[in-house]
Amino acid sequence: MPKFSTWIADHGKGFLRRFKSFSGNIGTDVVGTLIGGALLSLAFTIWADNFHKVPDLNGRWRFESEYEHSDYSKYEGLRVYYQALLHQEGLKVRGSGEKVFEDFVDPTKPSRIYTGPERRLIRIQGYIKNNFWRRDTLVLHYWEEGGRRTSSTFHKLTHFDDDHMHGTFESTIANAVGEVTWDRKEFEDLPRSPGATQCEHKPEGFLDRLRSLLGS
Repeated sequence: MPKFSTWIADHGKGFLRRFKSFSGNIGTDVVGTLIGGALLSLAFTIWADNFHKVPDLNGRWRFESEYEHSDYSKYEGLRVYYQALLHQEGLKVRGSGEKVFEDFVDPTKPSRIYTGPERRLIRIQGYIKNNFWRRDTLVLHYWEEGGRRTSSTFHKLTHFDDDHMHGTFESTIANAVGEVTWDRKEFEDLPRSPGATQCEHKPEGFLDRLRSLLGS
């Protein structure tokens, strides 16, 4: 009996030593995992804040859509200009704008400036998609109130910063597709096609419209 009790005691001590070693390894693994996760999170935060900043898109913009393909052949080569105001909340973007100018390549369709009540209102919604290891994407969708119906257009912008954006668009307007460029420029000098001599006045600016409303 004493030998048996001695055997139990010896094996019990061995079991306790192995259990402590095993539990110690688990504790070390858990702590290591927690520290590694914290360091990775810190590194990602530093990288995002300093090397992957979300651009500031708030404020006034203008954009130009160039029609490359369309179901309506006379729209091909058409350039349409809009002015817009964007409001950004994190990765979400919304805003509104107006169509101000159309510049046709076709000489039978003269360019047209939209002023006052003729301007077509657009409503904009979108978001920034963080791709981390490749270029981010800014997706914008807007509805345009036309004379006969409301149209819908998507912009997919893969090059963008605080002052410039570029990408492609698809629209329900004659199923058009093409390229689009956004920038912070004012509409001081709009381009003119050779046959667009009848467009002599520029679109009203904000101050001009305010003066007209005040009657001054």
